[in-house]
Amino acid sequence: MLINKQAFHDSTKKDFKMLPNNTTAVGIDYNLNSKDNRWFGKFFYHRSFNEHKKDSAYASTAKIIYSKPNIRIELLAQAIGANFDPQVGYLPGHASIGLRRKHIIHGIEIKINQQPRTWD
Repeated sequence: MLINKQAFHDSTKKDFKMLPNNTTAVGIDYNLNSKDNRWFGKFFYHRSFNEHKKDSAYASTAKIIYSKPNIRIELLAQAIGANFDPQVGYLPGHASIGLRRKHIIHGIEIKINQQPRTWD
C-alpha cells in the first residue's frame, strides 16, 4: 500500500508547482485463513512519513483467532506510535494486548475474558 497526500499550487493559471507539505503512508497487510477455517487473522504494519515528525510514526496490529465448534480463542496486539499521522483513523500513542476465550457448551456461551492491557 502506498498513499501520498500532497497539495498543489493553483494549476489553472499554468503556475503549476507542488507545495512542500506532504504526508506519505506505506504499509503491508496480510490476511490469514487456514484450509480448515480454524485459524484466521489479520496482520499489518503501516508507517507515515512527514518532514516534521520522523520517530514513532507507525501503526501495527496482529490479530489471530482459533475457532472450533465449542471454543474460540482470540489474541489481539496493537501498537500505534505517537507520531503516526495517516490523517484518517487511529489514535496516536496507543498500545494494547488482549486475550479472549469463549466456550460453547450445549448451545450456551461461556465467555472467559481477560481485559486488554493498554499502554499510552
